[in-house]
Amino acid sequence: MKNHILIATLLLFCGFAAMGQPLNRPTYAMMINTAEEQMGKDYYRALEWYEKAYEESKDIELVIK
Repeated sequence: MKNHILIATLLLFCGFAAMGQPLNRPTYAMMINTAEEQMGKDYYRALEWYEKAYEESKDIELVIK
């Protein structure tokens, strides 16, 4: 019985940890941070990261009117 509880607890924690991580791409916040870091070094790379962040964003305020 103790083994079942232990296994269930471990699976539960592993499931929560797996849901909290992006699968294969950076998050919106990571893209913005990377773009801001690139602004002082390479404007072209910063622009690429801002464009990726724009595509990922769900914010209606960013849409060109």
